[in-house]
Amino acid sequence: SVYVHRASCPIPVNRLRKLNAMSVSSAPVSRNLKKATWEINRVCSALGLAWQVAERSAYFYRKALQKSLIKGRSISGFVAASIYLACKERMIPRTIDEVCRTAGVDRPFATHCYKILIGEMRIEPPITNPFRNIAKISAKAGIEERVSRRAMEILSSVASHTAIMGKNPLVLAAAALYLATVELKIDVTKTIIADAAEVSTISLRKRLADITRALEDSQK
Repeated sequence: SVYVHRASCPIPVNRLRKLNAMSVSSAPVSRNLKKATWEINRVCSALGLAWQVAERSAYFYRKALQKSLIKGRSISGFVAASIYLACKERMIPRTIDEVCRTAGVDRPFATHCYKILIGEMRIEPPITNPFRNIAKISAKAGIEERVSRRAMEILSSVASHTAIMGKNPLVLAAAALYLATVELKIDVTKTIIADAAEVSTISLRKRLADITRALEDSQK
């Protein structure tokens, strides 16, 4: 014979569903993903990024979570790294400094997480076109439209130099803008342009030297 136990007070179906949801959400991985997704949506919204970017960022984060890359590390660092990677993939000119500032993460730590992300997942993000950054830097620095046009021409003149065009696109755009201001006799300092591009003046000087040499070579 089979003994069937009948509960004197059976649990309602709705209550069972609620208990199941609570048990699932209490799992460390689920809690981690839920918190990260909320943070991704917050940061992307603050940066004015489209929902497709947030969705792609969540995809990268979820893959990193599945590979146990986040175990023992900060969620916020990988959130910033995932958003930055999604921006680079879609050729959106957002710097890692902007993402880190909005996410409230230290840049060195987010950069470290970014390197882990692309290294372990074997992702090769496309190089951001420096031409896309000229308008953005010009707007921040309050530079005239004609200067931006001249900067575009300068970059076009050195586009065949792959060694130069492979450098940081933000620094290249800043260097081209500064050269354009010098040619057009606009009083703008290196520091103003470097701050607008969120790059160091040292990097700006190096790229200035590279572009100047390339322009001189093309004129010979």
